Amino acid sequence: MKVNARSEWMKAQKHADVMAPGGHFEVIQTHDETSIFFSLGTDGVLYATKEVQTSTAGFTREDLSSGLSSRFNGKVVTAKAFSVSQNAFTGKWDLLLAATCDGSDHLFVSQGNSYDTSTAATPGIAWSVIPFDGDGADSASTNIQIADVFALNSAKAGSICVVDIWRSAGSNNSLDRYYVISGHSPQQWNQHLLAIDLDAGSVSTVLGQRSSDSIPGLYTFGMIDGQSELIYAPIYNFFRPSNPPSPARLALPAGTTSMSAASDRSGHTNLFVSHVGGLSVFPPSGQRDGATPVPCLAGPLVSGATQLQSYTVESTTSVWGRNAQGGLFYATCPAGNEAQQSSWSTPALLLPLVEAFAFYNGISTNSHTLFAHISGQDIRELDQDPVTSMWRERKIMLPSTDINDMVEFDSYTTRLEVLDSNSIPQPNVGISLTSISPVPVFVDEVYYVLNPSNPITFKTDGNGSVTIVQQTDSLAAVCYMVAPTAPNSLAVLVDPSATAVQKLNSIQSGDDLAAVRIADSDGVTRPLLPSSTNADDRNAAAQAIKQFCDIGKGLDANGTPSGKSVPAVKSLAASPQPGTHVFSVHVDNGTSSTPSLAFSTREASAAKPNTVGVVSKESIGGDLVGGLVKVGDFFKMLANAALSGLHTLSVRIIDGVHHVFATIGGVVYHALLDCISAVVHAVEWVFRQVKVLLADLISWLGFIFGWKDIVRTHSVVKNLIKQYVRKSINEIGTVEAKISDAFDGLEKKLNAWTDVTDPGLTIGSMAAARDLNDGGSSPQSHWGINHARSQMNNAKVEDHNSVVGGLETVLHDMEALVTDEIDDIKNMITQIRTQIVEAYSGLTPIQIVKRLLGIIGDLLLKSAKNVIVKSLDIIRALADSLVNVLDAPITIPILSRFYKELTGADLSILDLVVLILSIPGTIMYKIAVGSAPFPDDEDTAKLANATDFQIIQDIANPGPHGAIAMPMIMPTHPQKVVVRVQADTRPSLGAKVYRAFAIFGRFFGVVTTWLGQIVQDAKWAIKQVKGFPGVDGTPTPWKVVGTVNSIVGVVPTIINAFNRSGAWEVIMTDTIAGLGLLRTLIGLTPVADTDPWKKSDPYVSVFFQLTQIPPPVGNIIEGSIKGTAIASDYVGLAASLFGRFTGILNPVSMALDDLEVELVIVAAANITCLLQGLLMISNAGMVIAGK
Repeated sequence: MKVNARSEWMKAQKHADVMAPGGHFEVIQTHDETSIFFSLGTDGVLYATKEVQTSTAGFTREDLSSGLSSRFNGKVVTAKAFSVSQNAFTGKWDLLLAATCDGSDHLFVSQGNSYDTSTAATPGIAWSVIPFDGDGADSASTNIQIADVFALNSAKAGSICVVDIWRSAGSNNSLDRYYVISGHSPQQWNQHLLAIDLDAGSVSTVLGQRSSDSIPGLYTFGMIDGQSELIYAPIYNFFRPSNPPSPARLALPAGTTSMSAASDRSGHTNLFVSHVGGLSVFPPSGQRDGATPVPCLAGPLVSGATQLQSYTVESTTSVWGRNAQGGLFYATCPAGNEAQQSSWSTPALLLPLVEAFAFYNGISTNSHTLFAHISGQDIRELDQDPVTSMWRERKIMLPSTDINDMVEFDSYTTRLEVLDSNSIPQPNVGISLTSISPVPVFVDEVYYVLNPSNPITFKTDGNGSVTIVQQTDSLAAVCYMVAPTAPNSLAVLVDPSATAVQKLNSIQSGDDLAAVRIADSDGVTRPLLPSSTNADDRNAAAQAIKQFCDIGKGLDANGTPSGKSVPAVKSLAASPQPGTHVFSVHVDNGTSSTPSLAFSTREASAAKPNTVGVVSKESIGGDLVGGLVKVGDFFKMLANAALSGLHTLSVRIIDGVHHVFATIGGVVYHALLDCISAVVHAVEWVFRQVKVLLADLISWLGFIFGWKDIVRTHSVVKNLIKQYVRKSINEIGTVEAKISDAFDGLEKKLNAWTDVTDPGLTIGSMAAARDLNDGGSSPQSHWGINHARSQMNNAKVEDHNSVVGGLETVLHDMEALVTDEIDDIKNMITQIRTQIVEAYSGLTPIQIVKRLLGIIGDLLLKSAKNVIVKSLDIIRALADSLVNVLDAPITIPILSRFYKELTGADLSILDLVVLILSIPGTIMYKIAVGSAPFPDDEDTAKLANATDFQIIQDIANPGPHGAIAMPMIMPTHPQKVVVRVQADTRPSLGAKVYRAFAIFGRFFGVVTTWLGQIVQDAKWAIKQVKGFPGVDGTPTPWKVVGTVNSIVGVVPTIINAFNRSGAWEVIMTDTIAGLGLLRTLIGLTPVADTDPWKKSDPYVSVFFQLTQIPPPVGNIIEGSIKGTAIASDYVGLAASLFGRFTGILNPVSMALDDLEVELVIVAAANITCLLQGLLMISNAGMVIAGK
């Protein structure tokens, strides 16, 4: 087996809600490095928002505090403060909660929690309440008011809990402090005996432990006894517990603003303080009374941080801070080297304006995960790729209960198909999926975090595919490794960005860039570059893009760095040689709103010490030179509008690796340009300099739906179906005579099957000739179907009304009629499966026809007419109520909202099906033909607004001038193609419209098989859950969509009837199709819920399918006799036959009560459905090519 992959950079949507900012928040990690985000809601609830694999939105939110009301006779509990601490080396974590009930505060603790993904932060979290039993303030009463809580879980101290309470209840001045030992006897609340006054609202506290102490302590910074101080004190006197502990007053650097503590593997704490001029650290051994801190970071970027957090995991210590301007920075150093200034990385400013943040370093990967409340925005998660160091930013999506909620985001959407040797998609087969680096994705709308080492196995759907959505905020993507689980299958590398990068490589000059045009969703085109872009800027940008793309061609295709590792800390000054200059892009901001751009392959002038191009031996050690930073940090800073001073971006080769240099915020930074993600970020930077936004790049390099074209298609097809329904209802009075006439000629038609000429084209060769670039495999073609499948269980359909009374007799008659035929039908199905489906690859369509004669002949001639006529009796009784059944409203997430925005109308069940099928139908047509099937003109408007089917037929009927020159296969020379031209080949309006209909109808028939297979998979899955026999448990939305899809599937048949309206084949097809359509409509009425209908309907469907087999065979016979049959006719016949087989197999599979037999029939139906779709695509391509 092999894998066919198609990826697009495109918009994706989820039925979800975005997590809104609340109060205080903190974050921890699970063992697989997914997140648990704790926050205080504005509603007084403590929430745990957990990243959950196999969820629908990626995150779920649990209420951790409201359930505590059960301990207080149902009274409301309001969360007011919490603290969480995770041991960075064991993963265990503690959670403290201060909550108010009935005017009094209570302390709840949950300690020693596992960080196992399946149990962490579940609704059943074990809370213990610790009643106040302490000495000191207001000790006679348990009515306390808690000001704050502090937790610590470290390797040495274990679980520590400290609580600040107001000294006098109801006051807002001084605090008393307690350390709490859960379950300790005789007292759990123990007062911290340090004789100092803590001024409420002016102090901050963190927990930690000095290297020489046996117990942990508290660092308290702020207004203490009326003056600014930093004091460390053990939680109690280890040697004399009844005495106060001995405090250590630590020397504060001038202008100290915040502090943070990080515990190392031994449980000892580095205390970081931010102050004017930079950041300093009190190492674990340097925290005695009077100790002074050691400077570790300096500069305005890190000066005066108002919020500081630090974390040590394995070999790395990280410090993050919100500086005086609100910007978020971070820096790292090897664990144990915190007091060595030279060990620290150059600080990186990642975000310009942040209200609050929380982060962790992955315990296994050591990569950064950050949650930040960005000013004026929602809370965002940023995570750094541990392989490439690139940053990804995303909103936190939660499940939504509002059917209209939708979150839209940029994505790389990849559709994988598993194919056999004939390029036939293989349903229900396993594929193993890993990624080159950890990356969150949605696989078939379900959330997973892929990684390189733990393959996840998925099964292909009924169409043989799996769809992966990777959210992205840039042109960069993470690659996948995909391997079918079948023996002898090879793994393939899938790069979602490959198509986009290939388009980038087409830019070789400024003229190439100027020629690029982009289109919006309305089809309006414009140049990619703004009109203000002059020739010099255009040429400079093109040269830079070309150079960066050329660098990318020499890098590893899987996206990993090129092999040269980045030193943990290495300043530019440490390099003895600056390397070979490759090129520079100089930006001159000047006084205009649009900067000018210059490209140069020459070394920049040494007269400009603040530009990068001047890098030389003499300037390497200059004060303005920063250090080697991660390339992800480098480009994140380049995108930061708060940083200024960038004049030149230069590329040099050092030790065989490309380095990129830039002056950012007055400091020279450089990074390794050693992976494809880095290269495409560099290209994005170039585009930003010429005012090309990311959305513009998606319009060019990705995919934008042409909604106006799709809506026109939808309008035409919807009206075609509605008018055909009306036509069929109007002809009920004459249809019985047509049925009699049609069946009178049936036996003669069947006898002619034995003499038809066979050109020798096998089904296997037809399928193998499929063009994999026809658009049918693209993710955009399956966009609507995928959303329908994922949201169908959330859909709501309004009840329908119809008259059932008076039909009991005829329904029972029908049941009795088909019951007599069930054994013959089962035998027929076995023969179709064993003699045709299982041998399809080596059979020709004509060989199938000849085998069919002996299989279906008796049922067709002896029983089909009686069943059809009896169905007519039921249809007559319900005709008046069938007209408006298709207008029943349906509400479904995402698609209802899109339809409303596109058309201004509410979605009906017919609108839904026609819309999701018009999307791929239009896309494939545009790929094949180069234009939309129904242009924005007067004739399309007439088709969409026609009030009678005859009007549509008159517009589409090719008339006497419709014959078009087409090649044909001569019967005596099966492989020889010649062209036979009719006498008059002048095109007419009818010919154009009919040709559009003819081609589009084939594509439309294809996509009805896709949707039909999805619906059948859902019904089958539901039946397995509900048990055997019967499908009563199928939810209404699934039944409705399946029924309407069957109705819409008549479109190719309707279109075929536009032309040769007097032929027996057309009359037979039109009569049975119209009657079958009305019978299918009954499936949308209460009649379908009656027992006689349920029992008979699957078998009645079989007879309707059987009667539609002779007409296309008759067309081939006629063409063979006249010498006009061509290759596409035989492929079309094969598609039609397999479509009928699917229509026979699927309903019967749902009616049986033998699981083993059903599984065999379902497998056969999967094959026939897939073959029908593939052959129709091939047939459309051949018709376009005139073959």
